[in-house]
Amino acid sequence: MTNHDPRRMTEMNLHMYVVDLLSNFAGPDVIWWHNANGELRDDKTGSKLKRMGVKPGLPDFTILIPKGWPGDIAFLEIKGDGGVVSAVQKDFMTRLRRIGCLVGVARTPEEACNMLVSWGAIRTQRSLE
Repeated sequence: MTNHDPRRMTEMNLHMYVVDLLSNFAGPDVIWWHNANGELRDDKTGSKLKRMGVKPGLPDFTILIPKGWPGDIAFLEIKGDGGVVSAVQKDFMTRLRRIGCLVGVARTPEEACNMLVSWGAIRTQRSLE
């Protein structure tokens, strides 16, 4: 895994930490990706992406976790360095929970790891034995 300094976990570093966790410890049938909704864009690109169906408030990661049929769909939002969940993000997460999705916000590496383990997305030492 990438060398992370837990004393200084910027949002970008926390994103990379989650990518490392999922890349190295996700179950063999877990499918995940980062939703590239963030970052600044010019108005023309923003309009094009909106027209293509990009939804504001979508959490950073989508994780498909097989647990029989139908399995679980999880969404993980990353907030580092005092980041705040916006009203649009809160609304989107409420809608996801309402339809039965797992949804969480991680502000530290420990929160991210604990959430991913509790959802069954990453394997613990016990599950590897």
